[in-house]
Amino acid sequence: MTVSVKIIFTREDADTPWFHEVDNDDRTAWQAYKMENYVNTNKLQSYTKTLSADELTMTTEWTIADQATLDAYLEDSTVVAHRAKQKTYEDANGISRSYRYD
Repeated sequence: MTVSVKIIFTREDADTPWFHEVDNDDRTAWQAYKMENYVNTNKLQSYTKTLSADELTMTTEWTIADQATLDAYLEDSTVVAHRAKQKTYEDANGISRSYRYD
């Protein structure tokens, strides 16, 4: 059974880039890793991103193949490292996030 993941990011200033907008080598490597290991293998089955009209809230919604896949994703060392970098950036730039799993 698929698992839906919703992540809501909030920032105070629309001029503050979202983490995925910061262009660097890590971002390029992350995108390639995610495609090879999750998208192309159908573990990540769908992904949407919406931005609020005031551009202060971004909502991402993922559909993951099943709970075991989500658990493995959350324990994947590359994912853990990427998420740590993202959290550091967001904390330093006043971006908060909340999660909902269904």
